[in-house]
Amino acid sequence: MIEAYLNHFLFFFLALGLSLYLNKYLSNSFNLNKMFDPITDRSSHILNATRSGGLALFFTFCVCYGVGKATGLIEINLYALICFCLIALIGVGDDLFNIKYREKFFLQLFAGIVLLQSGYMIDSFHGVFGIEELPYAVSVAVSLFVFIVVVNSLNLIDGIDGLASLLSMKFFFVIGAILSVSS
Repeated sequence: MIEAYLNHFLFFFLALGLSLYLNKYLSNSFNLNKMFDPITDRSSHILNATRSGGLALFFTFCVCYGVGKATGLIEINLYALICFCLIALIGVGDDLFNIKYREKFFLQLFAGIVLLQSGYMIDSFHGVFGIEELPYAVSVAVSLFVFIVVVNSLNLIDGIDGLASLLSMKFFFVIGAILSVSS
């Protein structure tokens, strides 16, 4: 049990240190190349800001996953990993090249279908609205809808003030703590 907590702390500090380093490095690189987020009426920032945070988090995830896989401490479903990488690359591409919303929607839909292939699916409402088991077609439709809504809500939060990663970290920290205590 202590070894598991030690591994979690090591990964946390590896991710934290690498993320801080990469954020600083990529932010400096974006500043040197004058790659700034344009300031508009909807922006919450008044000074130049770069769009390098998502790229730094993606690289941090890749390194942490590689270390975890090499040491045998992490096991992630391959389809889910492909889906995550596809969504992350869509976000990085959107930050760098401003992808059109239709293209993003179809790429997100494709990523959702890949995620369904991994077996992650909402197949029951467990009594919410009086609904238990869902038929397969309804399950696929509900799962894709929820996936696209969650991805786009994070994208909206990130587009407004760039704090989607902070909100996500808070959410995953709380869920991780609950799961750690309950198991």
